[in-house]
Amino acid sequence: MKRIINIFVILMLLSCSLEAQINVVPVTDSELQIKKNSFIYALPRVTININVCVETEYFFPGPYQKYADKYLTLKNTGQEASVVSKIKNVEIKQITEPDPNATYIVFFKKNKFLVNYYNSNIIKSIGSSDSYEFGHIDNTTLTIPQYLTDDVVFSEMSIKRNFINITDTTYKVIEVDSVFQKIPVYNKVITSKEFEQKAEEAANYLIKIRKRKFKLMTGQFETETPIADVKSLIDELEKLEEEYLSLFIGKTVKIENVYNFKYTPLGNSKEEKIVMFYLSDEFGIVENEISNSEPVYCLLINRGNTAEIDRFYHRQTELAKKDKKKGLFYRIPGYASIKIVHDDIHYAEQIIMVPQCGYINYLPSKLFKNKALNIIFDENSGSVKTISNE
Repeated sequence: MKRIINIFVILMLLSCSLEAQINVVPVTDSELQIKKNSFIYALPRVTININVCVETEYFFPGPYQKYADKYLTLKNTGQEASVVSKIKNVEIKQITEPDPNATYIVFFKKNKFLVNYYNSNIIKSIGSSDSYEFGHIDNTTLTIPQYLTDDVVFSEMSIKRNFINITDTTYKVIEVDSVFQKIPVYNKVITSKEFEQKAEEAANYLIKIRKRKFKLMTGQFETETPIADVKSLIDELEKLEEEYLSLFIGKTVKIENVYNFKYTPLGNSKEEKIVMFYLSDEFGIVENEISNSEPVYCLLINRGNTAEIDRFYHRQTELAKKDKKKGLFYRIPGYASIKIVHDDIHYAEQIIMVPQCGYINYLPSKLFKNKALNIIFDENSGSVKTISNE
């Protein structure tokens, strides 16, 4: 009997020595009670920061538009004011941050583990002497879109006075030597020029500017000594030519606005589709749907690269006889395709690593009986990079 008791004691001691030195549970556990020998860590998740550049183009027809063909043989010039908004550029960035749904508390017994963190409680290593690092956090916020509030003004380019003298001829009858004669009487009247006259003058000035520019470009100078700064003169003439030409073909003004959108994928479905904002020709970027606006979507498609791993570990859990104590949780990250879609057009498509689209597994708790254990995690994905005894 005494021998049996001794064997039982030995087995108890062996079982105690084999007992896990570490146990890890989610902080969401409602039965959780914090103890002295414990610490908290989080796995990373990815938030996607998207900048969408929207260009709004305003067109204003020139005041002399209907005379463009007659005096300058310019056809198909814009006749009506218009405004069009379109997506010009898309920039997609990844921001690593702690995942509140993958935060754990670690209970340990005798061993004291050296823990290193990255970016606000994201675990970086166990047993490593690396110092704490703080990752970059993008604090970009939405800027209020700026749009044109007043019509574009066309400068009066005439270099002549706006009035002309009109001679009006009338007749009066006078008696000379008992003979009645009709003689002309000339009256000068000052009046404003007609609109077409102003257009003709502007077209003539434009042709003169082109002629002058051509002479400078071909070296036809009025003096034998070349002008010192010919390029500057040509540049100024081109600016003046552009102003005169706008009186006939109109002016276009472009304004760019950047919309910032942050999106954290849930990672629990095959596809996630989110409305970022609405695009309106007249108002550009609008956050709420209005008349004649179309939604701009952020479409995320889980590529399912960890699906088989997920099914494998679920089978292992079902086959296990009892729920074993768990070591540190880590991630097998997933990948996703992210697209920016508007009116069935894909303006951007990028494949990125999204940890929360992957699978969360754990290391065996008995592994942590080793006092020289050193585990290094990838701070961006939460995966295990190395496990060593050094």
